[in-house]
Amino acid sequence: EKGSNNRRKARCKVARAYQRERFIREDYAQKVTTVIANRAKNIFVEDLSIRWMTKQVKKTKDGSPRKNVAAKTGLNREMLRFAHSRFVSLLEHKTKDRGSNLTKVNPRFTSQTCNSCGCISKLNRKSQAKFVCIECGHRDNADVNAAKNIRDIGIGNLTIEH
Repeated sequence: EKGSNNRRKARCKVARAYQRERFIREDYAQKVTTVIANRAKNIFVEDLSIRWMTKQVKKTKDGSPRKNVAAKTGLNREMLRFAHSRFVSLLEHKTKDRGSNLTKVNPRFTSQTCNSCGCISKLNRKSQAKFVCIECGHRDNADVNAAKNIRDIGIGNLTIEH
């Protein structure tokens, strides 16, 4: 067998730490989905494709690596660790048991659409956190604005066409 006993012990410690982290995340997901399913009758979530979102960064046409590849790699790792699809499947299961409705909404343009006037533009997102509409001047937190759009699409009050 390759490696020393200390190496084997260290690998076991790391494996236990990752297993403990998985258990903590699973416990948290179970508790949060239970609270959400108990409190809400209608739940709307984005139908995200995590596999597509965590694709590796492609190289440029000349073959050189792009900027911020390490940051994207770290983001991908955390997105996969979070297990979004597991969270949604737990929520689906619990909403069925409690008679609630879970609706998956197409995420297309939800973060670029103004919830006030319906203007769709990349320029509406001034930063990751700030949303300022270029047409009507509506200001909001970008996540809050997107959540309102997801809710309105789920209810049927908003249709995003681009």
